[in-house]
Amino acid sequence: GGGLDEYNFITGKFKHHSANPANNNSLSNNNIRAILEDTEGLLWLGTDEGLNSYDRKSNRFTRYKSDENNLNSISNNNAWCLHQSKDGRLWIGTYGGGLNSFDKRTGKFETYFELDAKGNFLHENSNKIRTIYEDKEGVFWIGTYGDGIQVFDPFSGKFLKSIRTNNSALANNQVMSIAGNTNGMLWVGTYGNGIDVYTKKTGSFRHLVSDEKNPSGLNNNQIKCIFYDNVGTMWVGT
Repeated sequence: GGGLDEYNFITGKFKHHSANPANNNSLSNNNIRAILEDTEGLLWLGTDEGLNSYDRKSNRFTRYKSDENNLNSISNNNAWCLHQSKDGRLWIGTYGGGLNSFDKRTGKFETYFELDAKGNFLHENSNKIRTIYEDKEGVFWIGTYGDGIQVFDPFSGKFLKSIRTNNSALANNQVMSIAGNTNGMLWVGTYGNGIDVYTKKTGSFRHLVSDEKNPSGLNNNQIKCIFYDNVGTMWVGT
């Protein structure tokens, strides 16, 4: 990756921000996986070498990296998706280290894993998180790369249930993106099996897949991202 590019609409020019090993106030890594602006105007960037915050006024980056000697550090440096919940907390989905929350006031991270009764990892792939969607009730629907959808209650810190190919009609356990519409239905983008439209009330799926005989259908079954806009249109990136 080439780092972070900041575009100025007035000048029509880009300003480049890149990792500099000699400068601790620069980006930690040039491979940026996610960008989020929080409610206080601070930018957060998920990279392949930790989480970064960026203060545009001071032009300084702050790095947050995993430290095996610090239980309050981020659990894994592969920070691949970011979400700020309705209560203001920052959530980080890592690829290999599960779900993290971050408290800006204390500077501490908390990690959440799906564990069995003995405290062991229930499913290894459930820790590879690609997307976090928060519904109207504040429940998280977490898409994983290989373990389907994990339903998580951020208030109790507990996983409520798992939706996988072996216990539901989900077409593929590699879930890249989740978006919800005003009807309460979830659009689940899978990597290779198109879109699964999930009805929460019934637990049923409707499958939307590419069909070369249907030019008005889905163009490709490898779904990378889904976005529902404010006028009711669903946008799908393949």
